[in-house]
Amino acid sequence: MQLADDFIERLGNNIFSIHLSGYVEYHEPLFETKQKIILYYCKKTDVPIIIESTFDSIKDVKKEYEYITKYLKE
Repeated sequence: MQLADDFIERLGNNIFSIHLSGYVEYHEPLFETKQKIILYYCKKTDVPIIIESTFDSIKDVKKEYEYITKYLKE
């Protein structure tokens, strides 16, 4: 995640949104991958978040939203 650190340090004021998803192969939900380190970087900025995770059901969309918002409120 050094690249993310460097990116935010150098371009932080120029970041206008974050595209967010877990990653094992391709845009897995964070509530499944539990990659909190990815969410950590969302707390370092105050910009809109675009959730790009892919889902099998509408219930999974709700799970993802709740997982992300719970972490961001901690």
